[in-house]
Amino acid sequence: MKTINSLSGGKTSSYIAANYPADYNVFSLVRTKDEASKFKDDKIRRLVEDKIQAPFIATAEDDTIIYTMLDLEQYIGKEISWVTGPTFEEVIRNHGGFLPNKVARYCTTDMKTMPIAQWRHKNVEGDAEMR
Repeated sequence: MKTINSLSGGKTSSYIAANYPADYNVFSLVRTKDEASKFKDDKIRRLVEDKIQAPFIATAEDDTIIYTMLDLEQYIGKEISWVTGPTFEEVIRNHGGFLPNKVARYCTTDMKTMPIAQWRHKNVEGDAEMR
């Protein structure tokens, strides 16, 4: 059975990646089309586009997460596969223009869980343990 660490960019998932080696480490990037939030470092922005194989203007999360994932990859000495789903704006539009709230908590599902699940089904055969 293969093991997969699902990374969010936060302390807990980074700790798991650093202390519980897995066959795969996967990070799902939440993107936005908001030009006002454009990622400041153009070299890193292009690197992110290469990793996700999709346009990258900015993240709807803290920009520090980008650097954290790049640093974590160096620290653990193993590749982190970057995936992405629809942009924040596309997810909002797909849910009738309503922002996520206590009743409709769809952002994590649409922008984190689903892209990682799709990556897993495309890249890992058989059973897998998700962390």
